[in-house]
Amino acid sequence: MEDEKTPAADEAPADETVEEADETTEQATESADEEWSSTGEHIRNLGEAVKSHYDEPTEADPGPSGDELKEAASQFGRAIGRLFGAIGDAARDPEVKEQAQKAGSSMLAALGKTFDQLGDEANEAFNKSKSKADEANDGGGDVMEAAERELDDADLLDELKADLAEDEGEPSA
Repeated sequence: MEDEKTPAADEAPADETVEEADETTEQATESADEEWSSTGEHIRNLGEAVKSHYDEPTEADPGPSGDELKEAASQFGRAIGRLFGAIGDAARDPEVKEQAQKAGSSMLAALGKTFDQLGDEANEAFNKSKSKADEANDGGGDVMEAAERELDDADLLDELKADLAEDEGEPSA
């Protein structure tokens, strides 16, 4: 019969650790939700303050007249028309089509290589984790040591992902 190990007084049973992790995740989510709600409220208040100043005509600048507003709307409409006309002309231009196809192909190739690299890194991390778990299960090592090595590998994978994101010009998380 195998010796059963009892957790040390300062170690929590696995069920309690999972519950604590779930609770911490829930608290972090609630905290983030509260922060976003607060941010939304501040932005709404700022918008209302700016709107109230915009709506109040001053003696120095009583605001645009009705005719000025109509002319501005007309100019805006003409500008939008020119914009969509240019987009249509560009879409029919064979050189623009070729450039768009090259840009799209290049982006797809870059994404493909990125996902291939991430897949390879994930497979490598999984295989290391699996071999360490197998080693621990075969009596080749302590289960806690294997778990600690697995966490170290996960941290390494996170670092690799962050480096990859920085290489591609994205801010790391």
